[in-house]
Amino acid sequence: MEENKQAYRVVSYGKKSSRRDYSKVSSNLDLPDLVEIQTDSFEWFRTQGIKEVFDDIFPILDHAGNIKLKFLDFSFAEPKFSISECKLRELNYSARLKAHMELEVRDPILGTISQHTEEVFLGEFPMMTPSGTFIINGAERVIVSQIVRSPGAYFDVRSEERTGRDTYACELIPGRGTWLEFVSDDKKMRLLNVAIDRKRKISSTILFKAIGMSLPAGPGAREMDIDVDVDWTKMEKFVKALGFKVEYGKDDKTIPTVVVPEEKRANLNAYMILYSAIFGNYEIIMNTLASDKVNYRDQALLEIYSNQRQDEVATEAGSLNLMDAKFFDYRRYDLTKAGRYKVKKKLGVLDRMEGNMLADDLKGTNGKVIFRKNVLIGKDERNMLKEEISRGISCRALPFYYKFSHPVTAKMDTSWKNALPGRILAEDLRGKSEATSLKRGTVLTPEDVRAIAKEFPEVTVYAGIIASPVNVDNDNVRAVLDYGSKMFVIGRVTEEGKDVTYIGTQTEADEDGVVSETETEMKVVSGYYPDEDCAGLTSDAEEEVVRRAIESRNVTVWLVGACVQEVDILDDDGDRVKLYGTDPLDEKHTI
Repeated sequence: MEENKQAYRVVSYGKKSSRRDYSKVSSNLDLPDLVEIQTDSFEWFRTQGIKEVFDDIFPILDHAGNIKLKFLDFSFAEPKFSISECKLRELNYSARLKAHMELEVRDPILGTISQHTEEVFLGEFPMMTPSGTFIINGAERVIVSQIVRSPGAYFDVRSEERTGRDTYACELIPGRGTWLEFVSDDKKMRLLNVAIDRKRKISSTILFKAIGMSLPAGPGAREMDIDVDVDWTKMEKFVKALGFKVEYGKDDKTIPTVVVPEEKRANLNAYMILYSAIFGNYEIIMNTLASDKVNYRDQALLEIYSNQRQDEVATEAGSLNLMDAKFFDYRRYDLTKAGRYKVKKKLGVLDRMEGNMLADDLKGTNGKVIFRKNVLIGKDERNMLKEEISRGISCRALPFYYKFSHPVTAKMDTSWKNALPGRILAEDLRGKSEATSLKRGTVLTPEDVRAIAKEFPEVTVYAGIIASPVNVDNDNVRAVLDYGSKMFVIGRVTEEGKDVTYIGTQTEADEDGVVSETETEMKVVSGYYPDEDCAGLTSDAEEEVVRRAIESRNVTVWLVGACVQEVDILDDDGDRVKLYGTDPLDEKHTI
C-alpha cells in the first residue's frame, strides 16, 4: 500500500539500470530508431540501387558493335569477418561483390553469335552495420550528408545595384553531367545568354539552333556573310501550316512585323518568323537572334564545340558527338528520379496553368471538353486536370534534330483517343486484320487508334517524341516538304487516313549475287525509327506527294519532333500566351 502512494514508479532500463518515472501518463512511447533512414537507404541501395548503376553502364559495346558485354545479375557474399573481429583486427567490414556477366560476340562475316556467361569478382564492398556505421580499418565511421543543390530546374530574379534593373536567371542542374544556365543581359540591349558548364556565355539561340531549331547548311552556304536564300515567304507558309500565328502590322498585311526586308543575312528573317511564332514576339528573343551571327545548324554545333573545347580544332563529327554526350547520353547526363520529378513540376504545364484563364477549350483523352475557354484555373480545377494532363493531352511536335533523339518507351491506353494520335509505336502489333497489324515505327493516326482500340487494351509508344499532323495543299506543300525534312523528320504521309504510295524501283539480289530491279508499289514513308539515319523522301516520292496535294486537300504530312505539351492561356492584359511543358509520359533522365 505504501508503494502505491509514492509519486513515482521505478522503471528498469536493461539489466542493470533503473530510474524513477514521475510521469502521470500511463502509456509509454518507445524510442524511435534514429538511424532508420540510413539503414533503410543502404538496404535499398544494396538490393535495388546498385542494379540501376549497372544498368546505366551496361551493355558495353566495341566500336564496330560486334562485341557486347551484358550485365545479368549481381550477388553479395557473407562478410568474412564479424563486426567485432573487424574492430579487433583493424579490418574493413565488407562483403565480396560478384556480377554475372554475359559476353556476346558476333561474327561480322558469317553472322553467327557466340555467348559466354561467367561470374566476375568486382571487389570488396563496404557493408553498413545495424547501427548505421561503417567499419574502415577497424574504426567506426559515419557518412555525413553534404548540403548541395539537388537536381532540377531553378529560377531566380536578381536586381542590379547600378541600374536597378531585374536580371532573370534559370539553371538546369543534373545529378551528373552538364550544368545549363540561362541569364538575361541588359548591358547594351536586352539579350538572353546561356552558359554551358560555367564556360563563356553565348547567345541562347545558338543552343536552340544546335538542337534543331535551324536549317542545315546547303552547298555553298558556309560563309556567314553570304546570303544564298533571302526568301522568307517559304518559312512564313511553313509556320502557318504548323498552326502557329504570324503577326502582321496594321498598315501592311503582307509583311510580318518581325521581318526586315532590307536584311541580307542568311535566314535571319526566316528565323525571326520561326522563333516569334513558337516563343512569341518578345524583344529579348528578337534581340538575341539579331546579335547571333550563326546562320546554320552545323555552324551552331561548331560554335558550341569551340566554346567547350577552346584548345581543340572543331570538326562537324566532333561537335555532333560532343553535343550528344553533354545533354542526351544517359551515361554522361543524369537528372536522376528526383531531378526528373522537379523538372516536371517546374516545367510542366499543370502548375503553371493555375491562376490563369484558358484561351481555348481544353479537351480530355476521350475528346470531350473538360473546361471551356475563359475559365479561371484554380486549385480545384488544377486537381481535376491532373490525371488528364498526365495522360499526354494537348501535345505537339517542335523542331528537333533527330540524331539527338534517344527516346524511352511508355504504355498508353488505347481508350485515350485524343492523346494517342501522333504517337509512334515502339513495338510491333500483330492484330487480326491488316488495319491492326502495325510495325514498330508507325505513326498512329486517328483511324489507327480507332481500329487497334477494338483488339488491344494498351500499346507501347516512344516518349519524348511525337508527330504533328500538317495538312498540305498547292500553296504550302513545297515549303512543308522542304523545311519539314530539315527541322523535323517526315514520319508518315496519309490521304484520307490511308498511306500515300507510289510506284518505285526495288533492288534485290539473288543467291548468285545477280542484282535485279523491279517496279513495285511502295509507301512514301515507311515510318520513324529512333537512333537510325533518316534518308528522307526520294524525288519520286516527293513528286507524288506534291501531285496528291495539288489534286486533293486531304493530304496530311506527319512531322516527328520533340514532344511538348501546349496550353494557351490569357495574361492579365487579355493577351494570348503559350505554355510549353515537358512530355508527361517521358521518364528519361536526360534533357
